Amino acid sequence: MIKTGAAMNDLFDGGRAKPQQNVTLIRSVHAGKTDKTSKHGTAKVNWIAGLIHSVEKVLLPDGSRTNAIERGMPEHEDWYYQKDGGECIYGHIRVREDDVVFVPRIDQPKPFLFPANSLPSQLISRTHACELARDEDFALKLYGALCAGVWIQEGRRWQGGWDKAARTVVEMRGLNEPYTKFLLGDADEREVTDPGVIDLMESLGWTLEIPDEETTKRTRDDKTKRALKLLDECERAPISDIPEWYMRRIMALRPGNPNDILVRINWTAFSGQMSFQNYIKFWELYDLDQLDKEDED
Repeated sequence: MIKTGAAMNDLFDGGRAKPQQNVTLIRSVHAGKTDKTSKHGTAKVNWIAGLIHSVEKVLLPDGSRTNAIERGMPEHEDWYYQKDGGECIYGHIRVREDDVVFVPRIDQPKPFLFPANSLPSQLISRTHACELARDEDFALKLYGALCAGVWIQEGRRWQGGWDKAARTVVEMRGLNEPYTKFLLGDADEREVTDPGVIDLMESLGWTLEIPDEETTKRTRDDKTKRALKLLDECERAPISDIPEWYMRRIMALRPGNPNDILVRINWTAFSGQMSFQNYIKFWELYDLDQLDKEDED
């Protein structure tokens, strides 16, 4: 494992990362120069920056082999594969000289419990809603609506964080999938107007709150300020090892303009200064529309 604290001391000044220096390690990772593959009998391990990025032909408990194995829960640093019926099994990768073996966890993840009669609980308890969520495309749209929307039911308001939205959808799907499948997936966390999702929510008595333009702008500006404050605090945290969870985002790492938000947040995460929870919280707060404008510029 590469120790960022030892390998990159020259990249920091006063506790804050300096992504603009385009230093050797970032350049090397970005250019694929730290990529390596090791063979272990039939199996292979693909490495980036000294950490496992992916594995091939892993030996499963039933004697079969698979390439379809991915990182699971960030808090457990585990991996998972899906059985024929879609159920996810979690465990750890054991790399031996002659093989790579998947060892299942004794304590498989338990269902995430939401307060009774909350919006997530209502969705999870409805058979029709769960059947709809089994469709991958619908699940992504529902996740986006739960992330971005403020939902009203008889005077109650529900606006969940991205992690709660992701946990809701995976519980509805009933496959024991990691919530990171949606948090780090291809969903648009601004998507709230899909007709099928709106119909489902209204069938449960929940309607979408549409704030006026001034309120929307004020809320976005406030949340973006909080996001930038969070990023600044993380940049001043002690430098540590490259976190295992960041390997799912390693391809986003790049040298570049020090004022570029993508450069700053990915450098901070890579250097072990930002937890997975803070990484997600930043994106939950930051104005993604503004990021699109910055990319266009």
